[in-house]
Amino acid sequence: MAFRLIAKQLYNNHHHQRQALMRYFSSVIKLEMPALSPTMSEGNIISWNKKEGDKVKVGDIICEIQTDKATIGFESQEDGYLAKILVPGESKGVEVGKLIGLLVEEKEEIKGLDVSKYTSSQAASAAPKKEATPKSEA
Repeated sequence: MAFRLIAKQLYNNHHHQRQALMRYFSSVIKLEMPALSPTMSEGNIISWNKKEGDKVKVGDIICEIQTDKATIGFESQEDGYLAKILVPGESKGVEVGKLIGLLVEEKEEIKGLDVSKYTSSQAASAAPKKEATPKSEA
């Protein structure tokens, strides 16, 4: 915690080094599709209550998620800014644990955010696996 405080002081005091420090100390919070019940394996994102760039406080409803039983608001557990929505509203069949958005601590971090850093590993794991095709004997 003290390290982060020192970094923020450096960030505020050294305007010309701000971009470099932002890249090094940026903290991105992954928003993943939550399991809202013990049996939930997927859900639907009905709508986003926040837009990209909006300030988010702990307890704010970020989006509305529909399960097989109810529609529930997804509350933020962190303060920050909604940097990127990765799964749009009205999306159906979103798997539990899938990355749906990214939050950052400071608004300035949005510009330098490399979304591919967070989405490439998920795309690789979500890619359909190729089945081995048996070779026919001639």
